[in-house]
Amino acid sequence: MRDHVIRSVNKAYALLVEAPPVVPDHLLPKTGMARIVWAHPPQQHPWFYRDERIFDSPQRDFFGFYVLARATRATLIGARYLQAGDVLLAGDYCAAAVVAYYTAALNLTLAYLALEGRVFIDFPHGPPVPDAKGGEPMWSEIRDKGGQRRSMLAKLSKRGLWNFEAKPCGHDSRWQELLPLLDELRREKPPSSLPDPFWGLLGYCTTYGNDYLGGKDGCDDAERDLLEEGIKAIPEIRHEAVYRGYGYDDLAVDAAFAGESSASGFNRKPHAFRLFGAAMVEQVADDVWRCVDGVDPTHWVALFSATSQAALLPEYELPSITRDSTESTWQRVDQLMMAFKVAR
Repeated sequence: MRDHVIRSVNKAYALLVEAPPVVPDHLLPKTGMARIVWAHPPQQHPWFYRDERIFDSPQRDFFGFYVLARATRATLIGARYLQAGDVLLAGDYCAAAVVAYYTAALNLTLAYLALEGRVFIDFPHGPPVPDAKGGEPMWSEIRDKGGQRRSMLAKLSKRGLWNFEAKPCGHDSRWQELLPLLDELRREKPPSSLPDPFWGLLGYCTTYGNDYLGGKDGCDDAERDLLEEGIKAIPEIRHEAVYRGYGYDDLAVDAAFAGESSASGFNRKPHAFRLFGAAMVEQVADDVWRCVDGVDPTHWVALFSATSQAALLPEYELPSITRDSTESTWQRVDQLMMAFKVAR
């Protein structure tokens, strides 16, 4: 996790402690309303407007808040779907298990991206527009020229500034954000790479079950090719599981049709997604706590009380964790969940 992300998070909570922010005067003509006093970010979804050709947000200085809020929420959702996948896999529901484990994988990847300064905002609000019947103004939606709804990607620069870019709402755009992140990590000194769990999943999805011999220690071209091909394959596997009911390992199926034996079991595909989820949930839970530790302790009351509302609302199913669990992974998730539940 990068220092400038933690600095942005710390700055956001320091500002939250001071006073509720208001929309600056120079933004009033862009809102279509009289002055809007927007309460602290947990009470309101971030909203965006076009400033000439680029998107901006009056909550720009507070966007570090959404790093922690979105990462916490995605981590807990990912942990819950990981547990759901275990139940389905135990019953040999391979396709359904793939869907559950994929959902865990996507959410945990979104948590990882948020902690790397890339926060996806689903259903972002545009400037409010007057109600035709004279009621309260309503938030507009961010759409492209063809009328398709867009998500918003908030990206933190190395200068500590948040920039905003409209993105398609599909799964592909989420996974594709790993490509520029890898390029950026490579340019760091010393160079970094994606966490190990990504290479196992990408290798499986790219080689159709064959063991991938490269990985983060391979050459740059091989690494990039694996990333591009694997990212394309991951949502395709999810699509097959949802709409074709297919969750078996491809090599095992090919061997069965050929009347041959295979070292691959039919359930190797959901297992590949499970291994990724189990490794990632531990990493992102630890990273969330590192982010919390980077905040000035005098702001922790504001941190937990504010973040809990955005991290836990709207309501969703939380992971089921026994208090006598000895696994460090679930202990960290449990600590995270309890910290924000108690804060509520």
